[in-house]
Amino acid sequence: MTTLTLKVDGTVQGCGGAGGKGGSFTPNQAFPGGGGGNAFRAQHQITVTGDGMIAGGAGGGGGGGKGAVAGGGGGGGGAGTNGGAAGPAGDGRFANENGQPGQAGTSAAGGAGGAGKFQSGNDFGGTGGAGGGPGLAGAAGANGNAFGAPQAGAAGGQPGVAIDGVSLVNFADPNLLDIRGAQIN
Repeated sequence: MTTLTLKVDGTVQGCGGAGGKGGSFTPNQAFPGGGGGNAFRAQHQITVTGDGMIAGGAGGGGGGGKGAVAGGGGGGGGAGTNGGAAGPAGDGRFANENGQPGQAGTSAAGGAGGAGKFQSGNDFGGTGGAGGGPGLAGAAGANGNAFGAPQAGAAGGQPGVAIDGVSLVNFADPNLLDIRGAQIN
C-alpha cells in the first residue's frame, strides 16, 4: 500500500481574484470583484505535515459606484499565489472625470481600492473595495453619489477554498498548520 505525505513548510495558496471595474458614466453599474482560486484538492488519502500555510485565494474588491458624471474607483486584486489583477477605473463623462484604478494583490496582501473621482459635494464616484487577504473575501466598493441619489458599489469576490477533500486528509499536527479559508468535502 502506498502512503502519500505532503510536507507544507511554505505556502500553498490559490490565485487571487481580480478587482472589479468602477462604475462608469455609461454603462452605469460597477462590477463585482472576482472569486479567488482553490488552494489544495485531495482525491486520495494523504497525510499533511509541516508548519506552513494553506490558504484559498482571496476575492477581489468590488468596483466603486459612479457619480452623475464621475467615475468610480477600481477594486483591489485579492491576495494569492498569483495576486489578483487591479480593477480598472470607472470612466467619467470626460477623461478628467475618471476614477482611479485599484492596485494588484500580492501573495501576502490584497491590493487597495482606487479612489473615485470627486466632482463636487454631491457628485462623486465611490472608492473601490480592497482585495481580501489570504483566504478572505474582497471588500465591497463604496457607493457613489449622483446629486443625492446613491449609486451602488459592487460586491467583493468570494475567497477560494483552502482544502477540498478534507475528509481524505490526516493532519499530523493540525495545531502547526495555518489554514485560511473553507475546508470542504
